[in-house]
Amino acid sequence: MKKTLMIILALIVAAVFVAVVVYYIFPEKTASFIIDKARSGAVFEKGTKNRQTVIIKDCGHVPMIEKPRQTEKRYLDFIENLQKK
Repeated sequence: MKKTLMIILALIVAAVFVAVVVYYIFPEKTASFIIDKARSGAVFEKGTKNRQTVIIKDCGHVPMIEKPRQTEKRYLDFIENLQKK
């Protein structure tokens, strides 16, 4: 699982720099004001195109450890969608 996550993270970083796509994953139990701002996009540059924010439910501050399969699926879905564009 660790190796898979490292590969996925490397692909995400590459995708962000190459395709200028921004993908945020937030655990649901992060301070609510951060989640509210994330949902509205207010925390991030308003001009960012291709921005996607995901909230992982019933999760604390470390989604890749607390919900590894769900986090991995989100990354894989993100990469798959990038490849379709």
